[in-house]
Amino acid sequence: MQILVVRPAELAAALGCSERTLRRMWERGDIPEPARLTPRMLCWPVAVVNQWLAERGLGEWVPDLVEADPVEA
Repeated sequence: MQILVVRPAELAAALGCSERTLRRMWERGDIPEPARLTPRMLCWPVAVVNQWLAERGLGEWVPDLVEADPVEA
């Protein structure tokens, strides 16, 4: 089973903010906590991002498959 994940740069671009702003949002608890693929590699499952957007009435984000990285679950 593969799960689509998105890295901070792609998520920041999709939200229209900088990676630093994305980190501040995460630190404040404004966005869901990212997963760690490795101790230094953060990512967000696309399903989690879409759930977070839906809770705020912001619709759904469908990343380009080139952007999203499939990860074995």
